Amino acid sequence: MQLAVAFIAAALALVGHIFYDQWKRHHERRAIAGALAGELGAYIELLQPAVSPKHFRTIADPRISREARQRGLRSMAPPPNSHPVFDKVADKIGLLDVRDAVEVSEVYNVVTGMRLHIANLSTDAFLAAPDEGHIALLNIIASAIEKYAGEGGKAVVLVDRLMAVSRERFRCTVSWPRFHFVP
Repeated sequence: MQLAVAFIAAALALVGHIFYDQWKRHHERRAIAGALAGELGAYIELLQPAVSPKHFRTIADPRISREARQRGLRSMAPPPNSHPVFDKVADKIGLLDVRDAVEVSEVYNVVTGMRLHIANLSTDAFLAAPDEGHIALLNIIASAIEKYAGEGGKAVVLVDRLMAVSRERFRCTVSWPRFHFVP
């Protein structure tokens, strides 16, 4: 009898532990998704995708003078140089679905690359570069903003999906390990 009670108590403790671990993982997943959605959403808002591609293309217009282009480039303020949220949770993006984790990585790499390009626009070295280099890079920046931050862009869709994850209700699911034997 005591042995049966001990087994039942152990089983209940195991089930409770599994339930608690699942709840903790769910809570962390929601928090990470919400935090990343907030940071990416802020980047999208700061980029002003309805306006900024046009601004970059105006400066890239080959018909404007080199001096006018350089004035436009000098006026560019350098963007922030870190991702506070992403830097804190980068080692935990594996809690997201594979698709979301892949896209978070892609979007943050694009954002980082864009920041480097934009920060370089007002440097003396870039200002001394040929007009063709200015025009090409400004058009690349404008296209990337449209592709990622414009209406229906990859970053916008990702933010919507991450927000949906951040609102998910808890449901306990136990994932059993899958063993694949390769002959």
